[in-house]
Amino acid sequence: QINGYSDTAFSLGLIDMKTRDNLVTLQNQFISQVQAKNYSVASSIFDYVGDLLSNLTTNTTWIDLENYRNSSIFENDLSDWLNDPKIKNYYGADPNATWVDFVNAIYYDFYSDISQSYISNLSFILSQKIYDIKVVIYNGQDDVLVNSNGVERYLPYINWSNIPQFLAAKKQIWRDTNGYVIGSYKHYDKLTYVTVNKAGHSVPADQPWSARDMLRRFIKNIWDK
Repeated sequence: QINGYSDTAFSLGLIDMKTRDNLVTLQNQFISQVQAKNYSVASSIFDYVGDLLSNLTTNTTWIDLENYRNSSIFENDLSDWLNDPKIKNYYGADPNATWVDFVNAIYYDFYSDISQSYISNLSFILSQKIYDIKVVIYNGQDDVLVNSNGVERYLPYINWSNIPQFLAAKKQIWRDTNGYVIGSYKHYDKLTYVTVNKAGHSVPADQPWSARDMLRRFIKNIWDK
């Protein structure tokens, strides 16, 4: 992902050439630290890049280029819903527990994990023969944090026998049940890659109808219908 930040931010007009070059330097430092297995150091570079991108403009964040959608409203509503005693009881949650949106302590407990690749897990899931497990990878079109550029860069490295056919598959227009264009997808066999239009990092919050349609197609395996 981090290798796509400089190109993505520059192509979107968020940064100038000087900042892009600075990002490339940081990206190379990140890669060097990962190769040396200094994962916590690499994660600190990742955080620095995130802060840099977030402070580029007052009208955007690196998780959503159109933050006027104000995902904090959704997060507040979700907190209220999950802390409702009836909801806690329904899901068997501890009635004395309080759900919060983000906990710094947990983030830093898994700090070194942020900069480690888990593509081998994805390769294993797609390649194993015992169960026919389908995989969908999706991105919000307006998400810089987990950007489509970065995903396109790592897809060829999935160690799966059908990855050449997947990469050769044509990217298709994705329409909802009413015929409106809501994104695009590439599909072959067990793997699907989806781009969700007008969505940032929190796709279900930004485009719940699109997220529902994506999930329906994924479960029923009806992408090409």
